[in-house]
Amino acid sequence: MGLDPDQLAKAADAFLKSGFNRPTMIELAVACGFSRRALYYHYRNKEELFRDVIRYQNERAMYAGWTAGISALMEGESAVDVITAFLDTRFGATRRSAANSPYALELADSVFRLCDDIIIELQVRLQEDLVRMLETLQTAGKLTILSDMNKDELAAMLAAAVRGVNQTRPHLKDVEFQPRYHAIIKAILRGSAKMPAKDRRRLEGATSDIQS
Repeated sequence: MGLDPDQLAKAADAFLKSGFNRPTMIELAVACGFSRRALYYHYRNKEELFRDVIRYQNERAMYAGWTAGISALMEGESAVDVITAFLDTRFGATRRSAANSPYALELADSVFRLCDDIIIELQVRLQEDLVRMLETLQTAGKLTILSDMNKDELAAMLAAAVRGVNQTRPHLKDVEFQPRYHAIIKAILRGSAKMPAKDRRRLEGATSDIQS
């Protein structure tokens, strides 16, 4: 059994402030409010703790992203805005937090080196969540997928697009994530789905060049 959410949040903050390589298990234990012995009871080494932190952060972000998307839908937002809220909360908040760390590159390298299996699992779950979100939008009358596309293909396109935004080099600034997500989601949906006229007008500002 690992640390509780509050302790994992403290460990995440410690990694953001000090990177992965520098802090010792003693320093991480202090940051979590534990003795070294207590921390070693839960984790054999720093790598195991780091993996648990990455899983925790992403689990929390997945829940927050879904909640943000559903909240946008309940507020009457367009499919583009709903998916943008979902993805910006799911990824943007984490990316902005990491980007503000002086150890951003070191932490990113540590994630890819130590957490590849977790990342693959999360990518699968992202696509599953996108399928569910597309189904929810269809049920709500916010989206009709075109006949030459299906929800799994569209979810895969959206997932690939958001990975591209997240991996942009040089790294995006804090304020650039949300508009970048919005622009690419709008471009994808324009070519693969229909939206209600009022949503299209709100997104485009005019109807003359929008698919009917």
